[in-house]
Amino acid sequence: MAAQQSTAAGQVDAGRYLLVALHLLGVYVAVPFPFPGGFDFPVATMLVTVPALLAVNVSRIRSQHLYPMIALVAIAFLTVVFAPQAGEYFGSRLKGLVQWTWSIVAAYALFLELSRWSRIELAKLLGGASVAILAGCVLENYAGLRDVSNAFRRMVFVSATGEWIARDYELVGMLRPRLFTSEPSDVAKFFAITTFGWVALSTSRYRHATGVVLVMAGFYLIRSPIVLLVVPLQAVLMLFGRPLATGPMPLSKPLKAVFLLVVVGAGSVAAVALLMVRFQALVSGAEPSAIIRIAAPVIVAWQTIGVSPVWGAGISGTESIADIIINAYTLFGLAKFADPTLTGEHMTVSNLITNAFWLHWINFGLLGGVLAILTLAWWMKVLGVRRKLLAFIVIMAFAQTMGAEHGPYFWAYVGLILSICRHLDEFGPVRVRFVPAAVDEPRAVAPT
Repeated sequence: MAAQQSTAAGQVDAGRYLLVALHLLGVYVAVPFPFPGGFDFPVATMLVTVPALLAVNVSRIRSQHLYPMIALVAIAFLTVVFAPQAGEYFGSRLKGLVQWTWSIVAAYALFLELSRWSRIELAKLLGGASVAILAGCVLENYAGLRDVSNAFRRMVFVSATGEWIARDYELVGMLRPRLFTSEPSDVAKFFAITTFGWVALSTSRYRHATGVVLVMAGFYLIRSPIVLLVVPLQAVLMLFGRPLATGPMPLSKPLKAVFLLVVVGAGSVAAVALLMVRFQALVSGAEPSAIIRIAAPVIVAWQTIGVSPVWGAGISGTESIADIIINAYTLFGLAKFADPTLTGEHMTVSNLITNAFWLHWINFGLLGGVLAILTLAWWMKVLGVRRKLLAFIVIMAFAQTMGAEHGPYFWAYVGLILSICRHLDEFGPVRVRFVPAAVDEPRAVAPT
């Protein structure tokens, strides 16, 4: 039976391949879908691809998979009921609960499909996406694709009409590629996850070296520090001691250590050389990105837990702590970012916290946050993800780069990360088999 399942998992027909490609392309572009009442669904294509993924995998849905999902929804529901000012902000928290539920189901739908694939097939898909992004960035930077990209973006993204173009030239000396997305960081995040996924799943003995080359190329073309996430994640892969696949020869520990030092050194030199201006601006306080992504969310999380330690502000409850968020931005001299008259009407206090890790504690509090993490670990176990700690590390790394923890965009990355970590142990020396002790068996006796 196991052999039959493994064979089936390696057979990806064109229809399924196209469906997953469209799903991931939709996540990459992340075009919102406007609903009545002023609510924008973050990833419009998911309204089609998620039901399709569930439909083609309905026979693979298991009840043990659903119990942790129900528990995650129940924990979020408790925050709606018990968070402060439950009645006043019930509507916004209920929207957050609906998004949270949909996002978990969407991640499960992607995982179900990718669990059918072989490790090699998934590595090819992710590697191809990584190279495609590099090629697109080359065309946008040097071959005139920028006009087409910008025309598309201004048509579907409200925020594209008020971009900080001058900031790109000031910090990195060029206009960074958007490549049909809302902002350069979206290009960098998707490139980082696909490159990491290829490095993790590839069976090539040169995958780590190739990963460094891809990172350096991506960093040069995109000029976003998010791309550099791949370097420490490669180090995590090596430190975890995951052997190579059966074919290539495993690396010795000294060689791993030397390669690790070279990778970190090369990445550091490249970062300093390409983003020196940005580092200087950060030190002088002129670059607000680190404050917005890291410093302000920490302050907001700390103060929110101080007010509501058990259940936090509630799922999608940032509107209820608007005063805390504005005070945190004011503390760092960035109160203007909370003023829609300066930043545009699309910017509200509800999306000023762009760090999903700290949003987790803001939304759920200490009790709800711990329960949600334990439930996610339970879900990983029943889904067959053996590398749970690695999955948490990768999720936490990408959580530093995006907000809306309850949204489908973030959970699309979670579903992809769980799929990658599940396939790590699909075959190769990492699989350990326990051979039972030999049992005396009757032996054939030669006729006399």
